[in-house]
Parts: sequence; structure tokens; C-alpha cells
Amino acid sequence: MSDDFSGETGPKRKAGDGGDTIPPKRLKTERSDSDEESEDKHSTSEEYSSEEYPGQPVGDFVPEDEPSSESQSSQETRADLEYLAVFIRTAAAWAEANEGRIDRICKTAGGWESWLEVELYLALEDAGVQVSRQPPFSVNTTGGSRADLFLGNRFLVEIKVETATEPAAAFAKRVKTDIDKVDAKAKDSPASVVGFAWSKESTAACTKLIGAPTRAGLLRIFHDASLGS
Repeated sequence: MSDDFSGETGPKRKAGDGGDTIPPKRLKTERSDSDEESEDKHSTSEEYSSEEYPGQPVGDFVPEDEPSSESQSSQETRADLEYLAVFIRTAAAWAEANEGRIDRICKTAGGWESWLEVELYLALEDAGVQVSRQPPFSVNTTGGSRADLFLGNRFLVEIKVETATEPAAAFAKRVKTDIDKVDAKAKDSPASVVGFAWSKESTAACTKLIGAPTRAGLLRIFHDASLGS
């Protein structure tokens, strides 16, 4: 986009407790000789023995057909992270396969973000990823314009590229600013801002502000994600 950015049955334990079904407690069967001798005098009490099930889990559990909201949220988060991972893998593979073309365009005076958006859209389609361009809503960050790509009818991706005339510090700040805005405002729409740097200077500046990149041919890919609440 332009630089004015705006998916056994039975009781189980809760996640985190191992997921094992809880076996029924059995009656204690060990009886002393004195118990046998006094059986006529005293009724036998039904005791439960934890010794018969060493390591038996204890605590609350929920049936499989009543998943907790936490479990559902964790599943959605894993799906969102996989969308991001697929995007980064696809972008990296494309960059390595098109190193010569990238070298010819990235150092030109004009921006090349729209070209990259189209190229990555086609690469994602070819990889079998459900993707659309310029979805009809925004992540509401800088002015409400549309994000670049939309994966799986769920995950928004905003692309930022280093231009030939942009100081390294300015590019790094632009990427980090949009990451922070998406983290703050895109709570209902899982999203990621992905920056593509090619110079050593911008790579160093982005690494300092954002973290280590994914190396892909001439490009260095920086990203962060807001996965919603």
C-alpha cells in the first residue's frame, strides 16, 4: 500500500494439567487381620486410597464439549502466529528467488512498496494461502487507510519498505511507530507490520529498535504482531 498507512470423549483436565482423563477412585482393598476378625462387630467403612493411584491428577476438569475460553483463545493465537509464519516464509522465499530484480528496483528514487505488495500477493496465492489485497477496513493506525494484505480472512499485514532517499534512522522509526500503533489499536484484528530493509545502515537501525531480522537474499525482514485480546 502507499506510505499513508493507515482461523475421545469423556472428561478431560484443563489445559496445563496434562489433559489426562481422571480414573474413578476405587475402594481401598488393603485390610488388616484385626479388621477381618472384627468384621462381625463393626461395619466396614468405604475408604478411598490415593496410594492406589500414585500421581493421580487432582483439581477441576471440564468436558471436551465445553472448552474453556482460554483454550479457544490459545487456539486462535496459534492460528494467527501460523499465518504470520507463513507470510514470513513466503516473503523470504520470494526475496531469495528474486534477488536480481530487487537489486534493480530498491535503489531507485521512487518507492517500491506497491510493487512488493503485488509480488507477495501472487507468491502467497501460488503457495495456496487465502489472501486478498487492500481489505475494505483498516487497522485504524495512521489515518484509517487500508492495510496491504489480508490472510485467511483474519490476519492483516502492513508492508513497509526502505527507500533509496530515506535515512536509515527515519525508516527504522517509521516501522517501529506503526508496530506500536498496531499493538495499541488493532485489538480486534490480528495484525503485523512487516518492514523490508536492504541497506546495512537500515538493517542496523531496525535491529536496534525491533530485534533481529529474517535474512532473505538482499533483504532483511523485520516484524512484530498484535494478536488481539
